[in-house]
Amino acid sequence: MIIGKSGTGKTTILKVLEKTLALLSEKNHVQDGEQIQAVDSEIIFIKTMNTSELYGSFDSTTKKWSDGKLTKVFRKFSEQNDGKQKWMIFDGPVDAIWVENLNQVLDDNKKLPLANGEVIPATENMRFIFNVQDVACASPATVSRCGFINLSEQFVDPYNISESICDATLLAKFQNKNVMFSSSTLLKIDILKRFSSAEQRIFTSSTTKIQVREMLSSAGDILIIHNINHPLKEAYGAQPALEVVREYLENGGSKTIIAFFDRQGVPISPALLRHFKIAEDISLLKTSQKLEFDALKQKLSQQSCNLKEKILSALDLDFLKKKSFFGQMTENNQVFYSSLIFSLCVFHAVVTERANHVPDGWNIPYAFKHEDLVISFEQLESLSSNFKNNNDKIVEIQTLRYLVGECNYGGRISDDKDRRLCVNLLDDFIFSDIADAKFILNRSFFTDLNLEEKSTKLDEIFNNQSLLSLMSLNESALKNQPLHSAENIFTGFSNFFRYLKEVSIASACKDSPFSFFVTSELERYKKLVNRLISQMEDFSEAVNGKIQFRESHKRMLASFAKREVPENWKRNSFARSSANTSMKDFVQELKSRVEYFNAWAENGTLKSYDISKLFFPQSFFTTVLQNFARSSSVSIDEVTFDFKMLAPHEPSVGVMISGLFIVGASFDIGKQNLILNNGSIFNFPEIWVKPVLKKELDHSGAFYECPVYKTKERRGVLSTTGHSTNFLMMLRIPISEEEKESSFVKRGVALLCSKD
Repeated sequence: MIIGKSGTGKTTILKVLEKTLALLSEKNHVQDGEQIQAVDSEIIFIKTMNTSELYGSFDSTTKKWSDGKLTKVFRKFSEQNDGKQKWMIFDGPVDAIWVENLNQVLDDNKKLPLANGEVIPATENMRFIFNVQDVACASPATVSRCGFINLSEQFVDPYNISESICDATLLAKFQNKNVMFSSSTLLKIDILKRFSSAEQRIFTSSTTKIQVREMLSSAGDILIIHNINHPLKEAYGAQPALEVVREYLENGGSKTIIAFFDRQGVPISPALLRHFKIAEDISLLKTSQKLEFDALKQKLSQQSCNLKEKILSALDLDFLKKKSFFGQMTENNQVFYSSLIFSLCVFHAVVTERANHVPDGWNIPYAFKHEDLVISFEQLESLSSNFKNNNDKIVEIQTLRYLVGECNYGGRISDDKDRRLCVNLLDDFIFSDIADAKFILNRSFFTDLNLEEKSTKLDEIFNNQSLLSLMSLNESALKNQPLHSAENIFTGFSNFFRYLKEVSIASACKDSPFSFFVTSELERYKKLVNRLISQMEDFSEAVNGKIQFRESHKRMLASFAKREVPENWKRNSFARSSANTSMKDFVQELKSRVEYFNAWAENGTLKSYDISKLFFPQSFFTTVLQNFARSSSVSIDEVTFDFKMLAPHEPSVGVMISGLFIVGASFDIGKQNLILNNGSIFNFPEIWVKPVLKKELDHSGAFYECPVYKTKERRGVLSTTGHSTNFLMMLRIPISEEEKESSFVKRGVALLCSKD
């Protein structure tokens, strides 16, 4: 084990030793009668992986074993017999979570046992090196098996580093050859010139290492991380999400990372902190408002990263600078061909910008890349020879539409509602005034103009309002959640706990067509209440010192302090998909739901059914279909729903439902159709859900197939049906004959069972 604080030279010593042995091996240097061998080394950043990712896992479905990172390296070194030394370097804290499995390797036994029963022997030339700051979390069993090299700060102190930086500015003949470093360690890069293309990410306590890897693998030169010190520490103090960032920086990652620290967050490892230059301490104490990050970005760069910037970024692709790409153009088709290229650039800008506005832009965030656009250009190039004849344009554009909408971009989309949106957006561009060349473009626009001239040309093509209206979405401002006093927290806690202990939930339902469904819902609420009681009792014991105060208790206390519902409550309740459910709303909603189902159980049926209060609404609609199918003596596969927005009444067939909200539009009761609005959320009128035979369903008139989601986040886990678990059903809503269904699709119009 090499032990020492960050900056004491642990990694440098290993690198220098490895290079020295390689040079001595090249010169066939002999020591103690044996030739010195070069080194093959592998660095494993321990805390970027869990135990399964390190050692391997067994898939119970396929019955196959998959090696982890550590096992793959161990197996590779064990099988190699080239005479070289093999170093496995473990970078990160040594703790019982992962190192106990290595104890047999560190013994005289020198074998790695795996969970599948396999044992891999270590060879004589294999060495295991631990690069650590301390051994505070290591067990005596591990420590006793290792030798130690302790590096003190007296060997490398800040004076040595500053001296080397100053010395590097001198001419070579004046430099002090005894200085430890020969050049500046500071990164010289003009940040502001590229700030407009930066990606912004906000770290939270729930940020995972998988999410961080996706951020670092995305396109772009600059990554801005807000609240980098918010990810929670695990049991032994490591922060896996930040270890991924450290691994990226130490492996020479190409991105420039700008990080903002929250003074209320947890301290981060010095091993990561040493990679950053501390610019300025931004104080937030003068105001109680959270720093508006976009405002800071605007202040630093003097321009925001908007749709126009994304179009310019697409127009600046190297592929468009190839003269051969425009070789198919003739005087007759260059206007059409150029306009179609430009249309694809605008389409790419729109779909990537919408990804910043989930769930209004897309239900699920997608990582569209410039490579998707380049592939589309290549396909356009292969089709371009057919554009000589105007009659061929429609066929070729239809081909391009399929390739771009269903393969290049649609292939990344997992949600079928998002795929419908993608195709509608694409139709707006390649079958629009742009593709019809209502404005004049030619090949010189792409090949001869610089970015500044292209920007001026864009201003001529679009005015500011029309450019922004292509997206019609706005990001929400960051909100600051105030903390509350401990006295208020525990008063509210006690009151809610008392309610849960005393609440009475009906055990049976009056005989009706919905008896089985209501009984199932009541059971779900009983399980929820019992689960909440159990967790609150556990939390109470931890607060009173009767049991250990674990990490889960800390997270629960933090949620209570912010008046928020704990995450583990959300996952197992009706609030599982809601992002910022307040504790007050949760308690009131639970009481309201229990009272609602108790009344339903007592009466058997209701005049109108509030969909927003159902735990499992899919089962409710299935029950309605089954009741109709039985009474009509037909198969349930022959039955579907028809929907009518009517004044409340008690129908003879079907049911009346309420509790839905509509976003992006409103419903005109008088005209009986949808009307687009500015994106606000409105109450939707009561709906007559009428089961009918599929063959008798009236298809006349114009309709919008409106998706219904349980919560406003819209996204969920993709189920075996191909739909998100947040998706409920498609509901046919009449629209005006003058309106196109695509208008509602692009605006993301949807019905929600909850507006919070």
